[in-house]
Amino acid sequence: MNQEQLLQLCEVAHNAPSADNSQSWRFIISSNKITITYDTHRVLNKTFAADNIATLLSMGSAIEAIVQTCIEHNISYTLDTTLKLSNNFTSYACFSFDQEVSEKFTLKKDSFLQHRHTNRFAYKTQQAEKNIIDALIATLNASSTTISWFDDKTSINEISSLIQSASEIRFQTPEVHEWLMQSLRFGKRERHEDGLHVSTLDLPPLGSMFMKFIAPWQRTQTLNKLGMYKIMAAIEAKPIAKAPGLMAFSCDNTPEAQLQTGRDLFALWLQLNNAGLAVHPYFVITDQITRLHSNAVPSRLVAQATTLEEQTRKIFNLKEGGNLCMLLRVGYPQKQAVRSKRLNVMDVVTIKD
Repeated sequence: MNQEQLLQLCEVAHNAPSADNSQSWRFIISSNKITITYDTHRVLNKTFAADNIATLLSMGSAIEAIVQTCIEHNISYTLDTTLKLSNNFTSYACFSFDQEVSEKFTLKKDSFLQHRHTNRFAYKTQQAEKNIIDALIATLNASSTTISWFDDKTSINEISSLIQSASEIRFQTPEVHEWLMQSLRFGKRERHEDGLHVSTLDLPPLGSMFMKFIAPWQRTQTLNKLGMYKIMAAIEAKPIAKAPGLMAFSCDNTPEAQLQTGRDLFALWLQLNNAGLAVHPYFVITDQITRLHSNAVPSRLVAQATTLEEQTRKIFNLKEGGNLCMLLRVGYPQKQAVRSKRLNVMDVVTIKD
């Protein structure tokens, strides 16, 4: 494959989902290969660490985006997913391609891969047909990922309560608040950008002004004394309570399993979107449980986080050593999503040839 073709594959992977649209990957093109790495220089201490579940899910999604593209275009490849996690260099996968690929090869502009997106707006009350969901989940039966579907009101209410509890912890944690606020983008949209532009969020009138107002932690800390964190958490949990369906992804607590779950997440998300279903990811439960195990939850909230973990394990029937990786709100959209943009592909690519 020539350099332009390799760049096209990087651009496909660059459209994979990432935590708060942080796009924490760097693609290294060298000798007919693409290596997917963590962009330490650009994102370190600005988003999740290289070995965090959120990052592994994102990297797995980027891997699967290239795999799906190769399948669609009948491109042969060899994939090495030997993880290399270190402070100096983190590698998640390396693709090696056949040099005999036609020079005329180019990616399809109308590829189904371009349909994957996040929709944070309200969904219709109509539930997805159970046979459609079952058929989609069945395509991943050979995987180590466990995928669970919830569409009964009792389970949805229980999960909504988990979201609210996890969000209450989040809105009272300075570090998490600051990460969220630095990821928000206001004003005119740029052609290439990272982070979450407020237009992609389902904010009420004057919502963006309010988010700007509470951006300084000291101001939020003061308002939290009046119970603002409970209001914010209730707002975040409300779409879950109204969700026509929820899909949960869980796996063993190893980086390799979490990377594979990222691949499965992307594959199923893609199929859901192509079936006309909207998808909205929720990571807040997993985030707070992960922070609990790394002693990053404020001491006064540890008891609440511990209860959150116990209830999560029970509701999602998690086995010993397993963890909830991601929760998706799934349903038919009421309106078209406003999609997040991406950095210029050359901002996330290094060419060594």
